Amino acid sequence: MENLKNHNNCTLTIDCKNCPQLKHCSNWDNFIEKHSDIKSYAHFDKRTSLSNPRTLKYILNINNIKSHNFYPFIHFSKTKKKFTQNKENMKTPNPRDLFYCSHLDRCVYQRYAFLLNEKYNVFAQNNHINSVAIAYRDNLGKTNIDFAKEAFRKISSLKNAFIFVSDFEHFFDNINHEYLKKKLCELLTEQKLPEDYYAVYKNITKFAFWEWEDIIKCSYEDEFNTTSKNKIKSIVNKRDKILTNLQFKSNTKYIKKNHTNIGIPQGSPISAVLSNIYMIDFDKLMSHYVKSKNGTYMRYSDDLIIILPLTQKEDITNYKKEIFDNIST
Repeated sequence: MENLKNHNNCTLTIDCKNCPQLKHCSNWDNFIEKHSDIKSYAHFDKRTSLSNPRTLKYILNINNIKSHNFYPFIHFSKTKKKFTQNKENMKTPNPRDLFYCSHLDRCVYQRYAFLLNEKYNVFAQNNHINSVAIAYRDNLGKTNIDFAKEAFRKISSLKNAFIFVSDFEHFFDNINHEYLKKKLCELLTEQKLPEDYYAVYKNITKFAFWEWEDIIKCSYEDEFNTTSKNKIKSIVNKRDKILTNLQFKSNTKYIKKNHTNIGIPQGSPISAVLSNIYMIDFDKLMSHYVKSKNGTYMRYSDDLIIILPLTQKEDITNYKKEIFDNIST
């Protein structure tokens, strides 16, 4: 039990087996075991992870989090290749904006993602949406393959089926900050966010970021136009930090900030959990509707699938209208 107490910074003399917090502490202990890897990419701070005792002690102290100075994210765009048999009709997908947080910031986000996910799991169970949000859940004991198998099994069990597959365009870019804060308060059963949670919320909504290309120019100005991007990335990631302290301080003009009231960075350890919390009301509404039709509804972040039994041709038109009516609500 010594490891359990260390991972939770516990100073109680009570035996863990008799402690009412045993399940919570054990879940956190398991979380650390699964997420203790050290990332290979270079950032504005030195590499660390939840496996580092000093880092763990730091993030477990809420007073540290209240005043924690978050580094800017590193931003770059990534285009995911899509393959199709018909090359003539193949469309180039829109690039995705991805944001990498610093190593210590990552640990902070992981801690609060864990805490929020613990709350969300209980809420989802109590509100009959536990099987709806399937992304980034740690209590369902299933993989994406299992969920896909469930969807195919449901379709196979129906003589005729109406299948609705969709996604929310620019989902993370359009998350409304005030609505997100409202749902967080409801989940935590608080009138306003506690100071440590607010510090995390404030930084993930009013986040600062630095473009990858600008960082490289600051660090490798002479080589930028003559060296391939992949080679530069390999060189940079061998460093302890992506910029020296002097380079960082001398080039803060490149730091950008989200000054709008919408959007959170996709790619942080907490963004996925926040997306599930943000969609609570939608999931409740859609789940209630689909269950009333003896169907299945699952959502993976900004992608969703609805499977409904089809009894007559008119159902297709009705289903489409009712689904979009629910979405617009």
